[in-house]
Amino acid sequence: MPNLDTFTFMTRVGEVNAVLPLVDETNFGRRYEEGRKLSSSVSWALGFGKKMVIYKELAEVFNIQEDNASYWHYAHSKSFSDAFGDCLNELEQPLTNATKHQATVKSKSVTFSHPVATKCTFCESEGGNFNQ
Repeated sequence: MPNLDTFTFMTRVGEVNAVLPLVDETNFGRRYEEGRKLSSSVSWALGFGKKMVIYKELAEVFNIQEDNASYWHYAHSKSFSDAFGDCLNELEQPLTNATKHQATVKSKSVTFSHPVATKCTFCESEGGNFNQ
C-alpha cells in the first residue's frame, strides 16, 4: 500500500475483509519472538476487528487464539494456503448481525463493519465519534 494520508489509510483498512500479515518462519526471527518488534498489520486488524490468517508464532506474541471463524493459524509457509482457503470459505458466508461504525477522522467519514461478537477497539474507544 502506498504512503497514504490518515483518512485514506483508515478508509482502506476499514474496507478490507481480512488481513494477511507478511510474517512467517522466513522472517519471524528473535525480534518478534522476544517482543522487541510488533506487526502493525496485526495491530490494525485487531483494532478494526478484521479476520486474520496469521503465522502461529506471531499469533502467540499477540495472544491470538485460533477460532476458525475470525483467526486462522498456520505453522509453516507451506500450510498457509490451507488456512487462507478456510478464511476465504468463511468470508463467503453472509455477514449477519454486523456492527457498523462510522468514524470521523480529520472531518472526513470512515465506515467499516465487523461481526457483533468481535472485540473492536473502536467499540471501546472513548475519544472519537463512533456510532453503531
